[in-house]
Amino acid sequence: MLDRSAEILTLIQQGRLSPALARLKLWLKKDPGSAPAWHLLGVTHLHRNDYSAAEAALQQALQISPTDGYARNNRALVLLRLGRAGESRREAEAAIARQPNEPGFLANLGYACEALRDYEAMADAFGRALALGGDGLECGLAIAKARRHLQQWSEARSALASLPLTEPDVLTETLVLAHASADRATVARTEPLCQDNWDSLAGALVKAGLSEPAETYYRRHLQQHPGDTSARYLLEALTGRVSREANAAYVASVFDGAAEQFDQHLLGPLDYQAPAWLTRHLTDWVPVRQVWDIGCGTGLAAGPVKQAYPEADLIGFDLSAAMLNQAKQKGHYRALHQMDVRDPEVFDALPADQQRPDLVLLMDVLIYVPDASRWLANAMTRMPEGCRWVITLEQGHHERIHKQGRIQHDGDELMAALPPHRCLHDETAPLRVEAGKTVIGRWLVLVS
Repeated sequence: MLDRSAEILTLIQQGRLSPALARLKLWLKKDPGSAPAWHLLGVTHLHRNDYSAAEAALQQALQISPTDGYARNNRALVLLRLGRAGESRREAEAAIARQPNEPGFLANLGYACEALRDYEAMADAFGRALALGGDGLECGLAIAKARRHLQQWSEARSALASLPLTEPDVLTETLVLAHASADRATVARTEPLCQDNWDSLAGALVKAGLSEPAETYYRRHLQQHPGDTSARYLLEALTGRVSREANAAYVASVFDGAAEQFDQHLLGPLDYQAPAWLTRHLTDWVPVRQVWDIGCGTGLAAGPVKQAYPEADLIGFDLSAAMLNQAKQKGHYRALHQMDVRDPEVFDALPADQQRPDLVLLMDVLIYVPDASRWLANAMTRMPEGCRWVITLEQGHHERIHKQGRIQHDGDELMAALPPHRCLHDETAPLRVEAGKTVIGRWLVLVS
């Protein structure tokens, strides 16, 4: 069994997930009570970003072998990526209770605490991991970040003191901390090391709520790269202007860079509610034969859609190639298309059998569409009569842009500009968390 486990683990580490799955299926067919096989199956699904399947397999492993700390630790990681941070924390604590000297277990606990915004517990978990020989760079950065959130400036500086400024993440955290704590001497000493990294630094400052230095850094970047439309879009967003021409380049670049950790970040710290909302409501609108998931990203909507409509064709669209690659690994989509959906005419190039949706998902898509009313009105006229549209908005002033580059819309103004339609559902409810505050969304279901 050890040889078999080692062989499969090697396949997983090499990224050869299909042969790993094939061997695990044969193993479990012969021995369905094998806890190691279920554990490795969970790890394989984790590497495929199929977190629901990973959680189910790891739960099965733990039913057979409840004292397996490694399985509990991996389940803690899966639960975090499913957005169930409280459960992740409890499972990580259970794993640590069984094997208290594993720094990786403590790191997973720290990340769960970060998602719960319990920064004191986050710092403690990473401090214990560091004392047990955990990765010094990972632990030091995490401790510094937690102490910065707590405004414990000297403790944050101490955590960074032994880390090399040649590491981009260390340089970024050092500058963010310096600006947050008004440490002008460190800003002056550190900025000369930044070279050609002003746009990334600006993005980190915006995320930390430090708009003024972020604006300065975007301007420096644009002096060196005047053609960078993504940076220009974000600079204009900081000053309250909606840039039309730069939007697509910005969206593609941001999501290409975020794809690998997107699900974990959105479902964890941001507590994104759309997948859970879809799970509750999709079965209200049946029958459904073909679903368009516009702005599908990594495919977070795919699980609820296939659960509600297992026989329906699911077609995904996104600007980001990296996001589409993540969605492909989930295995739920009949077809995936990389395109800028802001031009509805692009849909005419689809194969004929993919042009008859009876349900269209626009989950957090219009926040990246300037003049969304006109775009949506045009798109609705191109869809079959009776097509239902599930739409989420950041409810607020119409066409007002956030400093992070997202555009608010007013649901009433949006609907007033649309062709004749019926509204099946209109709800104001939490959409996600941003900087510790709940973002209220508008959830609409319209029939064209």
